[in-house]
Amino acid sequence: MLPPSAFPMVLFTLTSALRLDMESHRMMTPGPPEGKIYDELEKTLPDILERYLTDHKDEECSLCNTDQKWLFIAATGRSGSTTTLNMLQSIPGIHLAGENNGTVAELLKLYKVLPFIQSHGYQGFNGSWGHGPISERSVLCALQDYVEALIGKPAQADPKRIGFKEIRWEEETLDFMLKLFPCAQIVTQTRRNLTQQSQSEFWGEKPEAIQELQRATSLLEAWQRNHTDVAFHMHLEDFSPDRFNALLRWLGVQGCQFKNVCHANPNGNTDHDASSDVQVDGTCSIAT
Repeated sequence: MLPPSAFPMVLFTLTSALRLDMESHRMMTPGPPEGKIYDELEKTLPDILERYLTDHKDEECSLCNTDQKWLFIAATGRSGSTTTLNMLQSIPGIHLAGENNGTVAELLKLYKVLPFIQSHGYQGFNGSWGHGPISERSVLCALQDYVEALIGKPAQADPKRIGFKEIRWEEETLDFMLKLFPCAQIVTQTRRNLTQQSQSEFWGEKPEAIQELQRATSLLEAWQRNHTDVAFHMHLEDFSPDRFNALLRWLGVQGCQFKNVCHANPNGNTDHDASSDVQVDGTCSIAT
């Protein structure tokens, strides 16, 4: 469907064609398309629409889809993020993937190429660095498309929230998320008992685990405090149906509530899908 802003151009074309038809004093009658108006449209409208879509390509690219919003879990490792993931996955309309091995950092590297190309490259395709005009928004939209492809096709049709969880973060990548996904909601996840966390699974093999956890925990918690409009914080120690129901309301989920909290990764089993263990009362609906 054409965007509303294209209608004036189409109307202008129709008006011009009608004027041509009126010159022949023909009366338009119901039936198969015929006459100068249709001939004129057939000849000119495809080219006009193609030029319009080319000239307004940026306008067709939106970083904020009101029908399908982005949702992410930014966590420290072994902080209960998979439990939060499974809890949210149990809600109809939410499609979240697991770890992506720090993909956001790679996307940031790609984005950082843009200013250099823009400042050195545009020469109308001439020269060794020649490029055409480059739109920052089009680049960001392309990176969004990559992420959507990376998280995989959802099992349910038309999910209202899509995204993934990740435990590899720096302040720079967190800030970049706000540029790449300006309308996203982000759940930050940490743990209060860092000593116990540092002895859990892979952390127990790292001599500097406690120091790494202190830094990562401080980073996520400080970042969330500075972005309370888009970020909701969860502590593992606060896990309860009430706390997760508060998260649902913050996400715009209405009409249902959690009755329990599942247990993801029992005994280090990362292949266990705990979303089927979640008990939900009511019929969920998600505000858009």
